[in-house]
Amino acid sequence: MKLATEISQLQYSFEVPEAKLKLVDRLGYDLVFASENAGSDIFTPLAYSLAITERLGVGTSLAVTSARSPACTASTFLTLKHLARDRLVVAGIGNSGIGRIEGWHGMPWAKGSARLVDYTEILRKMFDGDYPLRHEGDYASVPYRGADAQYQGPTLGGLLEPREGIPILWGTGGRERIILTAQHADGWLTLGFGLGMMQTYQPLLEQGFARAARPKSLKDFEIWSHIDVIVSNDVKGAMQPFKEWTVRMVGGRGGNIGGGRRSVYADQMVWSGFSEAAERVMDLVDSGRREEAAAAVPDEYIDGRFLIGPIDRIEERARMWRDAGPTGLIIRSEYLDVFQPIKRAIDG
Repeated sequence: MKLATEISQLQYSFEVPEAKLKLVDRLGYDLVFASENAGSDIFTPLAYSLAITERLGVGTSLAVTSARSPACTASTFLTLKHLARDRLVVAGIGNSGIGRIEGWHGMPWAKGSARLVDYTEILRKMFDGDYPLRHEGDYASVPYRGADAQYQGPTLGGLLEPREGIPILWGTGGRERIILTAQHADGWLTLGFGLGMMQTYQPLLEQGFARAARPKSLKDFEIWSHIDVIVSNDVKGAMQPFKEWTVRMVGGRGGNIGGGRRSVYADQMVWSGFSEAAERVMDLVDSGRREEAAAAVPDEYIDGRFLIGPIDRIEERARMWRDAGPTGLIIRSEYLDVFQPIKRAIDG
């Protein structure tokens, strides 16, 4: 199992956590991931990270498809791979949500599945040096073939030496998108994962593998899950912020593009075996009783998705993730003392 940490996107005054990155680099962690929101960009911190570490690879979790053209994104990953030399570079991409895409980037939300498929095919062609660059898809065409197209020149090739084998991972959460992820991508950045959830996810992944153009299986498919970590002697009290977050996402329809009853996060709660709790949380939120909703989130649900407690408890529970399904864990914590015990637990 691989281990990674993350550079937080939730910063008003942006800084790269140098002490943390240098620590995990020494400990033998594999990657640092960066993400993006309506603030900092995703690639600049990764280039900085390569400059201050010796062996740590870099990845995106995730680069928003509508924020850049596929060619721009591929060029950026290729540049990172040249700078990284023999270190890992992971190309995690995803569609984000309708509010971010139309409300921030000013781009249309439609054709989300086609966007991911076309984006991935263009990235692969550029990573592999399949030039001149041509692509005809439902979402994207290169050269551009829209009704207002004017370019009549030849198809173009890239100047940068290709780098085959950069893995392309999708960040998805709903059933159909998970199936598509297994069909088209090299791996999956889970929107949420909990202990015991592989029994729900594996059949969906197997459906996608069966549709793939080339033979695929779990043996050659990456699954990354992020885990937030809080150090505290008050385990139950430290669960409270995670319960409040769960209420916002489950009861607040977070991740539900269609605006219906259940969000992706509510689905995950159901898939984890807490269907009655999920319904109770949604009902309480609908009634405006958010404090009661937080109290209705089971401790067991939180304990199966996050690492909480004293260091020895965190190390003990981290061992439970070794065979839980993910091939990599993204440890998100500002407590530097947790990274060595978690590494020890995962390595066995």
